[in-house]
Amino acid sequence: MTIVLFAAVVVLATVQVLVRTLEIDAFGPMAWTEPAARFTLIVGTYMGAAVATRNREHISIRFLNDRLRRRWPSLGAALNIAVILITLAFLAVALYGTVQNVASGWHTSIGGLASVTAGHVYLGIGVGLTLMVLYELGWLWSALVNLSSALGSPNAPGNPEEGN
Repeated sequence: MTIVLFAAVVVLATVQVLVRTLEIDAFGPMAWTEPAARFTLIVGTYMGAAVATRNREHISIRFLNDRLRRRWPSLGAALNIAVILITLAFLAVALYGTVQNVASGWHTSIGGLASVTAGHVYLGIGVGLTLMVLYELGWLWSALVNLSSALGSPNAPGNPEEGN
């Protein structure tokens, strides 16, 4: 899906450049390709962010978490849960704002494309944000399971029963 959206952006932008540069009148007015490419890129970016969330490929600084997991696995797992909860809080606020913008902009025309409204663009953004929330909830479940196993492991480093 994301590849298709980005391919569409490339095609739309290329057509726009060719029609303007070569002054090809046979295609008629192609002013709609620029906003179409822009809005496709916006929606594609959020879909790509959802894929990155699914694959855990977002940029992160893992130094502290990696060190904590080696020394105190349960503390590292708890930090991972805290990061996921903060991410979910951010996504919830972003999704709430997006839903408000979908509702208020559903009939708001945007330049260059008569059939596409601001609400349609925000709906695409909302789909990407919803996918990110769902993937983060899955990662939260996995992190809770990891924390549970780290707390229940009698041989975990830093366990008081081990004498550390």
